Amino acid sequence: QNSTVFYKAPFSGYKQHVSGFEKVAFHKLAKYEALTAGAFLVTEMYDKANGRYGYFVVNVAEPAYSGSSTVKLTFDGEENKVQVWDRGTPTNKALTKKTLTLELGVGQGAFVIPY
Repeated sequence: QNSTVFYKAPFSGYKQHVSGFEKVAFHKLAKYEALTAGAFLVTEMYDKANGRYGYFVVNVAEPAYSGSSTVKLTFDGEENKVQVWDRGTPTNKALTKKTLTLELGVGQGAFVIPY
């Protein structure tokens, strides 16, 4: 299980969110990028029974400093679709050039499974 925090500055208070974290390499997630000001946590999980990776993406910006933020995830491998779990509801989406863009409110997360 790998985790990292990344952000796009400036937004007030952003330095507190990223101290102690470094960029890490994920198995199926080639690139992750904040498109708007905000901070995100990405955690990679592996489902041994099905041999698949999943990614929990959370907007961890402090509510006093930020609203919704947009994140772009780029996958490698042969996957061309993802299943996105948002607020307990799964949605299947096609990737465009191996890329998924999500807009997440502060504290909101989504679980993304490439397939």
